[in-house]
Amino acid sequence: MVDKKQKTIVIRLDASYERGLGHLYRMITLAKSLHDDNFECLFLIRQNHVAEKMLKQAQFSYFPCHMESSEEEIIDAFFRKCPPPALWIFDILSTDKKIILQVQNEGVPVVSFDDQQGGPAAANLTINAIAGCWNEIPCQKNMLCGPAYAIIAPNILSLKKYFVTAKEDRQNAHVGIILGGSDTHGATVKIAQILSGYKNIRTSYFLGPHFAHENELHRTLKNAYCPVGIYKAIKNLHKALMKTDIVICGGGQTLFELCSMGIAIMALANEEHEEKTISYFSKKGACIPLGSVHKTIKTNAIRNAIFEVNTEIQPFAAMRRKAASLVDGKGGMRCRQACLDIIRKSK
Repeated sequence: MVDKKQKTIVIRLDASYERGLGHLYRMITLAKSLHDDNFECLFLIRQNHVAEKMLKQAQFSYFPCHMESSEEEIIDAFFRKCPPPALWIFDILSTDKKIILQVQNEGVPVVSFDDQQGGPAAANLTINAIAGCWNEIPCQKNMLCGPAYAIIAPNILSLKKYFVTAKEDRQNAHVGIILGGSDTHGATVKIAQILSGYKNIRTSYFLGPHFAHENELHRTLKNAYCPVGIYKAIKNLHKALMKTDIVICGGGQTLFELCSMGIAIMALANEEHEEKTISYFSKKGACIPLGSVHKTIKTNAIRNAIFEVNTEIQPFAAMRRKAASLVDGKGGMRCRQACLDIIRKSK
């Protein structure tokens, strides 16, 4: 019989208004697949009511740490209360080498996600689905790089949209707007200011559970020329996105999800590293870059894309196929197997 402590995997991440929810969404997906291999995943998070609610709904155990706790304190607190797990996963971006060594000194192997710092230097394995697009560091022996390792939930993978069917009215492109679970920098409002002046579209705004700009958004859209729908934290989000002709999204987890679905994408960077990710996908012909919320939003690119949607029967077909080929939907399976291999090698 396997010792129960060796069937536990710790996942350390944060989800909040400032950080967004993408890391939590994908780690819940990975945790579910590891559960199928009889591993129990325990999440270590800083206190956040939205993240805690999501973990309860997904039926995963978690330790909520104080907001001011350092990484070292979080790790120390865990090992004082719990036996060493079979694996420790960091999904916190730019992981400090010393905290990786702190966990390894307890005899626990470490896998680090989206990490260009401590992970490549010290982790047993680093998986860079996003950072692997940036081409700033070479992919080393202990690294798996590129969008082939993007973790996408199975219910999303079941949705594919390579082509738009002919519509009776080609003058009303349906544009979806989804800019993160929290949209920390208010990108949704800035896009609404642009789109509200258009007459030949209809828009659907999909807001995440941490969205905090609703009043401003409603004021912006009050006198919009086009039909508007606003939806917050809805169920079956991705099915709703399938009903759009083109989607404006950020450069995080949602970009990877929409690519896997074969949806036409206009991508706007919310963070500096997202600019590099979007650049990678746009150079591959998988999305239309809209610049950055912190710099310049390319309004001409939005206007041209909407014009093409309104005038073509099958717009962006090649772009959709390219996007779906880059994020092929097998990334979760690859990451799961990589984690299991690290556990096996460490015994």
